Amino acid sequence: MSPKRVLGPHDKRKKLTRCQACASRRIKCEGGTPSEANFEFVTPEIAGSSSSALGHVQNETPESATSRFLDCFRDFVSSSHFTKGFQSVDFTSLIQSSIAVRHAAVAIGAQHASRHGPGGGPARQAAHSVASDSYRQSIALLQARLGEEDAAQEDVLWCTFLLGIFELLDDVSGEGWAKHMLFGSSRILAMMGPEKLAVTPLGEVSLELFRILDINKALLYGEETILAQDDWLLQQPPVTGAACRDPLGTILTLMVYAATFNAQCIGSVMHLSAAERALAPVAQQLSYQGAGLREMVRNWRQELVPRLYGNEGTGDPFLKLALAYQHALVIMLAPEFAHYDALNSFMGSSQLSSETQDNIAVIISLVQELLSTSNVPGISLLFPLFIAGANAGAVEHRSSIMALLEQANWKGFVASNCVVHDLTKLWIAQALSY
Repeated sequence: MSPKRVLGPHDKRKKLTRCQACASRRIKCEGGTPSEANFEFVTPEIAGSSSSALGHVQNETPESATSRFLDCFRDFVSSSHFTKGFQSVDFTSLIQSSIAVRHAAVAIGAQHASRHGPGGGPARQAAHSVASDSYRQSIALLQARLGEEDAAQEDVLWCTFLLGIFELLDDVSGEGWAKHMLFGSSRILAMMGPEKLAVTPLGEVSLELFRILDINKALLYGEETILAQDDWLLQQPPVTGAACRDPLGTILTLMVYAATFNAQCIGSVMHLSAAERALAPVAQQLSYQGAGLREMVRNWRQELVPRLYGNEGTGDPFLKLALAYQHALVIMLAPEFAHYDALNSFMGSSQLSSETQDNIAVIISLVQELLSTSNVPGISLLFPLFIAGANAGAVEHRSSIMALLEQANWKGFVASNCVVHDLTKLWIAQALSY
């Protein structure tokens, strides 16, 4: 992790960065928007304040430009199926009542316009300038709001969510998103409690959104999640008896258990030598726990068989997402999975490498369908792609995984580059081509 990278709203370190023009020209930046060295190279719209940068359309007022970017934000929401309910969320009241949420929404809308909106380079560069400025203003307002006594409210929670989503769209490292999920949303949710969230439709959607983002983050970063605590587990779908009715919800509950298991393995076993592992009681305990989790994942799949072979739900993108997660868990909990070499002496060899490669092929096929035919965001697919990539034995599988990560990036979620970076390092270390 770069020590100079700004990680989120609680990072107090000075931001050291070049303006976009200086970065493109690879010259020293003196600061300012634009910097003095680039003033003559930029358009008048970008050279002014954030208000003038809003208007790349001739004679457009800052107010109408703000309205346009808020419309872009609503387009982004309606086309981003993080959960079944997210695209139908009406943010109007939050945007009207919270300036911090309004700036976060403008930031996302402007960033979306800078990637997918009409117009040429200057127009998109102006939109990106607005996005960055609105993001900074939202963070400053959020920091002030967190110091108030009534900070544990929906406006603070959603502002943190939206800032995290912006970072997924803008930060190639993925560090800002992880920081927001870890130190922002988790803290606010802990103060609010699950009962408070469940009483409003907006609260229910926020819990669903947090589940899918935080569970993926926990599995990718080897961390535990607040969702593993007993009071939060009570608010999540049970892992037995509900797979056909709510396949995504139930597999996410299994992923909470898997994240806890993953973090325990990393914290308790990975630092031990081979000789120490052979004698450590915790390794045997974890091996039994892993076997139990594998059995729960198999049972989940068995419960889902009637729906898989019927007509109901075969085109449901969230069912396909749940299946991609299930195949990733099967690989992750397999005895030969690289993270758990320390447990192999206890876990046996119930799964062959060829079965792992079959699971990888299924993940690739499901993710290809989701990216091509649905609005499930690419960030929701990083966990299965990483697990598949970390265990891919065939060069065609590795090539396909890289292509899918590039597609997720192209659709707007540049944080997929962090998985590209990690997999590239892993494959180079293993002398694998891709």
